[in-house]
Amino acid sequence: MHLRSSVAVVAAIALGIAVPTGSSAAPPADPTSRFAKAPSSGRLSATVTPRAVQNNKKVDVIVQLTGDPVAVAEAKAGSDFSTTKRNQVKSTLRTAQDALAKQISGKGGSVTYRMQSAYNGVRVRIQSSKVAALTSLPGVKAVHTLTPKTLDNTESVPFIGSGTAWEAYGKTGKGVKLAIIDTGIDDRRLHPGSGELHRAG
Repeated sequence: MHLRSSVAVVAAIALGIAVPTGSSAAPPADPTSRFAKAPSSGRLSATVTPRAVQNNKKVDVIVQLTGDPVAVAEAKAGSDFSTTKRNQVKSTLRTAQDALAKQISGKGGSVTYRMQSAYNGVRVRIQSSKVAALTSLPGVKAVHTLTPKTLDNTESVPFIGSGTAWEAYGKTGKGVKLAIIDTGIDDRRLHPGSGELHRAG
């Protein structure tokens, strides 16, 4: 008798699961009707065109000119130039850059920055469709894409665990002396905040 009761209960549960009751809500005819509609002025495009290949958009590039910058000229000479000699090299490079700037302006571009000391080149803002034409201008050695850079130090400190070290050991760097070894340092151009740090090395 007990066995029959158990079988009856299991059968009733199975039937209750398999056969929905009349009170159960029927699924909507259109499943998308459950979602709220977002306002739209037209059909949305799933394609994205990079700014660099949009012909009507302006981009920033570096135009490298022929002619050695001051640093390269000094290296080839095997000695440091005097201030007068440095200025002479810069003046020669600047004259060529001025001539190039006029031609760039004629193509609708503009020179926003010039370099003569470590690099002989200019930063140019121009329409993307006209970048290729810059390579054919007199005195142009190469044209390079300028990738925007931003300062971002939000991850490195937590990543190396500095905060934990400060809290656990009380070591914050206070009173610690630093030594900087860099072959690019020029003692004649000390940063105002560096004091005599470079000379001490």
